[in-house]
Amino acid sequence: MKTKPHEDLPSLDALAPANAEPRAFRSQWVSLVERLRLASRLHPAPALAWIETVFWLFAIASLFDHLLNRNGAVASGIWWLTIGPHEIGHLICTPFGTLLMFFGGTFWQIAFWAIIGAAEFILRRRLRVLLLCMVIVGHSFVNAAVYIGDARARDLPLLFGMSSDHHDWYNILNMLGLLPLDGGLALFARLAGSLIVVGAALTGIYFAWVRGAKTEL
Repeated sequence: MKTKPHEDLPSLDALAPANAEPRAFRSQWVSLVERLRLASRLHPAPALAWIETVFWLFAIASLFDHLLNRNGAVASGIWWLTIGPHEIGHLICTPFGTLLMFFGGTFWQIAFWAIIGAAEFILRRRLRVLLLCMVIVGHSFVNAAVYIGDARARDLPLLFGMSSDHHDWYNILNMLGLLPLDGGLALFARLAGSLIVVGAALTGIYFAWVRGAKTEL
């Protein structure tokens, strides 16, 4: 969907009255809390900003659902969004050796959405699309964490009826001699994914209010 809710609207700083104190609108040291307070009062379209805020808060809430229920609606949705790039990633990386073939699945399920987001931002200046893709990237890390953490146990069912000998992360970590670290690496992936989701959502809220949401969705 392509909409332009605030196109050509000035930024918050441009809305400041001429006699406003410079420190409140120009100083780089103005506190975020003060800027958000001013934004809520001076924003040209606060209803749209609130809609965006609710959307990004929902993105953060979806993270908790994914972390707490790996078989829930959010986890299932992310699985469907990432399984295609994951499987194609194996094919792309097959010519580069067995280790990269196994790693290619997880790499491409993350890189695919990051590339789409970056391309949309660089070519079309669509910041919201970039942030939305980064939310998916963060969730993809959380999704991968389940697979990584299963490396030693190999309890997860694999596609196409493949045996546990084809478990990506069992093979990756076993080949690198890092199999005992599966739990720690899974925790790192969850933390990284969580930070990405929360960071993207907070950035979306910030730009919705403080910068006047001048970029396209």
